[in-house]
Amino acid sequence: MGDPETFLDLTVPSIRRRRKPPRDDAAKRRYVPAGVRRQIWLRAGGACEVPGCHGRRDLQLCHIRAWSQGGANGRWNLLLLCPRHHLLLDAGRIRFRRWIEGRPAFRMPDGTVLRPDARAPPGSGPADQAC
Repeated sequence: MGDPETFLDLTVPSIRRRRKPPRDDAAKRRYVPAGVRRQIWLRAGGACEVPGCHGRRDLQLCHIRAWSQGGANGRWNLLLLCPRHHLLLDAGRIRFRRWIEGRPAFRMPDGTVLRPDARAPPGSGPADQAC
């Protein structure tokens, strides 16, 4: 799963037939439109969006505001996360803070803010130490 085409082929087999522009207002739909998946993949560069994490395997889409609580399936309510950070986010051990220049920032339990510009080598950042 090193490129967006493979990711989309595995998750949305009919992507090649759909030529409509991506929808960002898909709150009433349970599935995430293929165009929105592509935008998220490109924004994330095919890696976990938690700063300092370089995970590229088994990436998952995660809602910032849960779909069951009225959260949309749009690109600004979805994050591409590795399974480890998806679990930590759901458990409240890391929290989405806000968007900074189109990239997500997170807050650790001790109050440390993981800013999107923090690109540390794998295993050395606060995001890895919390896991």
